[in-house]
Amino acid sequence: MNESLNNKNNFNKKIALQIFLAILSIIICIIIFNFSNQDGDKSEGRSRDISQKIVTILEKIQNKKYEKRELVVSKTDHIVRKCAHFFIYTVAGITLMSFFSTFNFKRKFTGVLICVFLGLIYAASDEFHQSLIPRKNSTFYRYFDRYLRCNCRKHICKICY
Repeated sequence: MNESLNNKNNFNKKIALQIFLAILSIIICIIIFNFSNQDGDKSEGRSRDISQKIVTILEKIQNKKYEKRELVVSKTDHIVRKCAHFFIYTVAGITLMSFFSTFNFKRKFTGVLICVFLGLIYAASDEFHQSLIPRKNSTFYRYFDRYLRCNCRKHICKICY
């Protein structure tokens, strides 16, 4: 009797975890969609503000002013944008991988394949969506780049689990 109660509690915890991870994955996809929905000027302005703050902090730490500050901000801006994309897609991948790891597939690799497939579909849909937004460019390279970022979680999860 006690064992069946324990199994029921474990089952309820597993379902609660699956629901939580599914909701978290959907929220992250919505966040990505909202960032993708910004026009190029707004998106560029946000990352440029962050880059300027980083350069200001670096100037204070190094106790000097950069002669070519705009060039430094421009180069920092590219790094900020790439790191932001990498971070959000990696988080999306980790939550998806965590969600599918809660299921008992006959083959362990099935969850990974589903995540890879979903990563491909989401990256393609995001690139298509961005192609419709003013002042944003969409290319096959960017699609492939996003797909790889999303699937980085596979390797991170292998290390963590």
